[in-house]
Amino acid sequence: MVRILIVDDSESVRKQLRTFLQTADATFVVCGEAGDGREAVAKVDELKPDVIILDLAMPVMDGVTAAQEISKQGHTGAMFMYTLHSSHQLELEAEKAGIRRIVSKPAAVELVPLIREVATGLRHATHQTQNEQSGLSGKDSRSRLFPKRNSSVS
Repeated sequence: MVRILIVDDSESVRKQLRTFLQTADATFVVCGEAGDGREAVAKVDELKPDVIILDLAMPVMDGVTAAQEISKQGHTGAMFMYTLHSSHQLELEAEKAGIRRIVSKPAAVELVPLIREVATGLRHATHQTQNEQSGLSGKDSRSRLFPKRNSSVS
C-alpha cells in the first residue's frame, strides 16, 4: 500500500484526484487531505504518508513553502507538485524544496507511474530492512527512487 496525502485548496480537485488515484491502482490509499500548506505540514507527522501531492497556489501557505517545511521535519517520502502553473524558476524552487516532479493538472495520469515507482521503492526498502534484521547488510534505496533529471514541465 502507498499512503498518499493530497493537498489542494479546492475540495473538488481533492475529491476528483482521490477518486482517480484509488481507481487507477488498488494499492494507492489516500490517507488524508489538506486544504492548504500549513494544514499539510501539521498532518505529515500524524499521517506519515509515503507520497504528498501538493498544489502550488494555496491560501495560508503555498506548496513550495509547505514542501520546505515538510522536508525540514525529516519526511523521506516523495513529494510531487500538481499544478496549473509552470516555469523554469518554479522547477528550480520546487527541486530545492524537495519536490521530485511537477505534474500539470491536465496530465493527472502522469502521477500513476510516479507513485508506482514509490511503491516499488517501498517494497525494496522493506525487503532490505528485513535482510538487515536477518544480518544481511544493504543500503536503503528510497533516496535513489527519483534521480534528478531535467525534464520539461507540461
